[in-house]
Amino acid sequence: MLSLSIGFDPGLWTLESVCRRTIENKRGKVDIYIFYFAVQFLPFHVWNYEPVIVYEDEVTCLYDALHYYIGCSKKPELVISYPWRSFYEGSTEEKVELDKMPQRELADELIKIWRSRDHNPFSMDEIFLKDPWKALDDFRKGKRVRFGEEQERKIITLELPEYRNVEALYNSLSLALETNEIIRGFKWLGILAEYVLSSSIEKESLQSFLMRKCIAERIVLEVENLARIEEELRSIYSKAGEKS
Repeated sequence: MLSLSIGFDPGLWTLESVCRRTIENKRGKVDIYIFYFAVQFLPFHVWNYEPVIVYEDEVTCLYDALHYYIGCSKKPELVISYPWRSFYEGSTEEKVELDKMPQRELADELIKIWRSRDHNPFSMDEIFLKDPWKALDDFRKGKRVRFGEEQERKIITLELPEYRNVEALYNSLSLALETNEIIRGFKWLGILAEYVLSSSIEKESLQSFLMRKCIAERIVLEVENLARIEEELRSIYSKAGEKS
């Protein structure tokens, strides 16, 4: 069962509904959640779809760690962070009881409506909805990095002075994931995003963090490359703090 907590400001919770689909086959049971929001704060746009996929028999949970990059946890205990509304592994005192939230079936008709939108349409790859086990296998092998490719959307400027350092961090980290050659050499970019955004970077080394993540194939990187990746991430994190 998915357990969810709120990070940052609970007053920013504008969840429209939790959409859920359960799939079962010989490999076990999978619960697919889409957290559907009317507004996203960073970057600001209307309509936002945050996927969480819980593999009950695989003891694995996949989720949006940042900008549709896949994050991974050994257990379905997640914090939804603000103002960008991504997830990371953990919990806070502000718990969310999913059973008390508005829920609806993640029906094909609903997905069709979401995909048809001109502005920020739903862009999660169909494989996650039809064969989530294949998607999990691809992720573990480093073949699948994101839930899908987001279509171009109009970004509206929004003044959030209390989140200025958070916005700088979001923008810098997103740019690094897309362009930094050293960072992009790591196949599981969502894991790196979670390392920074969950503030685990303040508490432990990247190597220690990776050891706790649930990926079937062992992450093998030369120590020098791993150290360089951590150095790049720490630089981004510290620069965002300087701008606050």
